Amino acid sequence: GEQSNCEAEYSSMKEEVGKFIDVWRENSLKVDELTNKMSAGDWTAEDGENLDSLDLEAKEGDLKVEQWLVN
Repeated sequence: GEQSNCEAEYSSMKEEVGKFIDVWRENSLKVDELTNKMSAGDWTAEDGENLDSLDLEAKEGDLKVEQWLVN
């Protein structure tokens, strides 16, 4: 009945992946909003900064996924 180290690691990783998916969904909605603003011609410098930030988060997310695949 006791958890092994593997089970504890899996539980921790599962929680981390769940949080990652939630953030990814939120950021996907933000990208959609920015895309709509761009299409409507309502683009601002702040929108560009937000897009750059989202791009950086996506790259960091890709690295996390790669690490999970290795583990």
